[in-house]
Amino acid sequence: MVKNLRNSAIRCLGVCIALLFVTDNIFSQESAADLFGKGEEYYKKEMYNEAIAKFTLALKMNPENKSDVYIRRGNAYANIYDLEQAISDYNKAIMLNPQNAEAYVARGKSYSKLDKFEQAISDYNKAIMFNPQFASAYASRGLVYSHLE
Repeated sequence: MVKNLRNSAIRCLGVCIALLFVTDNIFSQESAADLFGKGEEYYKKEMYNEAIAKFTLALKMNPENKSDVYIRRGNAYANIYDLEQAISDYNKAIMLNPQNAEAYVARGKSYSKLDKFEQAISDYNKAIMFNPQFASAYASRGLVYSHLE
C-alpha cells in the first residue's frame, strides 16, 4: 500500500514538473534574439554551460542568424574542451553558410587543439579564400605551420 502511494506520488510529481516546464515555455516571451543575447552575456562572463543552454533554446526557435548561433555555441563548447561538439556546431554553421570565414577559423582552431593540423590548415585556407582580410586566419595558420616544423 505504501509502495503504491509512493509510486503514485512520484508519478504525480513528474507530471507536475512537466506541466511547469511546458507552461514556463508557453508563457515565456523570450524571442530567439533575446535568448541569443543572453547567451552572449553568459559567454562574456565565461559561464559557458549557461551560454550553451541559451544558444540551444535560441536554435530551437529557428532564428534568422542560425549560422551565427551555431558558431557561438561551438565557441562555448570549445571553451569547455568539448571539441567534437564544437566541430559539430561549426559544421552546421558551414552547411548553413558555406562562405562564413569565421566558422572555418573556429573549426580550424578546434582541429588544431586535436592535433589535426592538415584539417586545420585546410579550414584556415578556406577562411582566407572567403575573407582575404581575416588576420586571425593567417595568424592561426602560421601557428599550425610552426607545429609542423
